[in-house]
Amino acid sequence: MIKRTFFIALSLLFFGFSNAQAAAVHFGADLNKHTQPSNAGTGDYCNINTKHQNCTFILMQAYQCEFGSCLNGHLAPMDGTINKVSLIACAAGTFVLQIAKANASTEKASVITSGPVINYLGDPQQCDGNTYQIESFPVNIAVKKGDYLAVDSQKVGFVRCSGGSENMLLYHLPLADGVAARKANGEDGCFMLLEAFYAPAPTRPSFAPWRP
Repeated sequence: MIKRTFFIALSLLFFGFSNAQAAAVHFGADLNKHTQPSNAGTGDYCNINTKHQNCTFILMQAYQCEFGSCLNGHLAPMDGTINKVSLIACAAGTFVLQIAKANASTEKASVITSGPVINYLGDPQQCDGNTYQIESFPVNIAVKKGDYLAVDSQKVGFVRCSGGSENMLLYHLPLADGVAARKANGEDGCFMLLEAFYAPAPTRPSFAPWRP
């Protein structure tokens, strides 16, 4: 009986560990409570039109997730389903989550999936503190390896504007589902502080055969 109990306990421990590992798979920015949305203000407007109309913003560089164990963090690492997205913002805002395919060299992109609409509240202290609130939202979106995170919005509050380069590509009018790839109208040097998490893959525990 002792031996059987030991094997069952070991199998359940392994089962829990496997699910925890699967749940940790993510892409986009690598967020923690110290990730500061510097110079974000009340949001970063799409800078390729003067009327503050909506654009598609595509995350092209994942903050804190491009090197080492987070190499190419802006790309979906595998086929699967996203069940949660997280962000850090100083002020409230809204956006439509999008999944895109993009070519970094040509700056052409198309959107595969749009939705859901996400309304975020922003940090309770408006980022006037030493730590920042991570907001998370449940979603259910299929992705393929190599897909990009994108948003359709008038402005993006979950940004860190202390970089440069082409950290986000901008498309006006916003990219629509299933429409042919289109070249970006512009780019933005701010990092998008958006992170997507995969749903855990279903795993069945395996039990060692019991021997009296």
